[in-house]
Amino acid sequence: MLKKLIFRGCLFIAFLLTIYPADAQLSNHADLALIAASENAEKTQIESAKNRKRQFLIAKNDPFIDKINPVKWTLGGLLYLYQTSLSKHFSADCLYEPSCSNFSRDVIHHHGITK
Repeated sequence: MLKKLIFRGCLFIAFLLTIYPADAQLSNHADLALIAASENAEKTQIESAKNRKRQFLIAKNDPFIDKINPVKWTLGGLLYLYQTSLSKHFSADCLYEPSCSNFSRDVIHHHGITK
């Protein structure tokens, strides 16, 4: 009777060790740490994207003809006005990075107004 009890106890302990190994607790903590680190990285990336400084369409190092172009000044001013004041109210929770207005500013700056 005592031998059966000891044998069953050993089987039960072996069963528990196969189901819940000793290093499972360590791997769970490591997994949780990796998840927390990736979430923190995503949060900082989102915050830096939200706090990104708005730039005017015409930069200081642009050619002189771009600096005196009245169409580019008008469209650049309207786009800057939209980005600094109106887009905060309309698209405060934009899912895209770069946002549509940032993308249009980059495309106009790179390819020009006519394209």
